[in-house]
Amino acid sequence: MLCVPDHWRKVEQLEANLEALEIVLTPEQIKLLESIVPFDPGFPYTMIGDGSDYNFLMQNAAYLEKQPSLRAIVPDLS
Repeated sequence: MLCVPDHWRKVEQLEANLEALEIVLTPEQIKLLESIVPFDPGFPYTMIGDGSDYNFLMQNAAYLEKQPSLRAIVPDLS
């Protein structure tokens, strides 16, 4: 995930934000961070389901086909 605040007031703050783009977490670090607290997507997503299967209302409304999750975009450090 890429998250860079765009509300800087000084050039030094902008440069610090740009330097933060070079940080790359290993898969183990990401797994550790995601295991600390379960992610709660909030309403209305909790009403739809947890992603393991489609909600019965959605199944009755349309033909749905699961797609593989997309991988995060990581910087090319070469």
